[in-house]
Amino acid sequence: MSIRITGRTGDVTTAMKAKAAAKVDKFSRFYDRITWIDVVLDVEHARNSVDMSAGLNQGQTIVGKAESDDMYKAIDLAIDKITRQLRKHKERQRDHRPRRGGATPPTGGDDGTED
Repeated sequence: MSIRITGRTGDVTTAMKAKAAAKVDKFSRFYDRITWIDVVLDVEHARNSVDMSAGLNQGQTIVGKAESDDMYKAIDLAIDKITRQLRKHKERQRDHRPRRGGATPPTGGDDGTED
């Protein structure tokens, strides 16, 4: 999994980048099919925002955006959004697996023969 953390405008400290990297690194333990994660930190006067996108190996992209007056809080909010989406994605995958026992034969209906 490749992680890219960038700052858009303003002063993005190394501590902010380190916190984002530490939080994002935990995704690999939770879901192993993430191929890349991009984190964009944007610091303006009273508005701090975080844009996260995670690419899955099926070609899907999950996006989480958050704003807060504190950058660390915005990072946590964006992480929570991505985590919820990943859980939902995992549940969908689990629900769509074929069931054991094979397919049941169709009952009644047209079997292609004429009476």
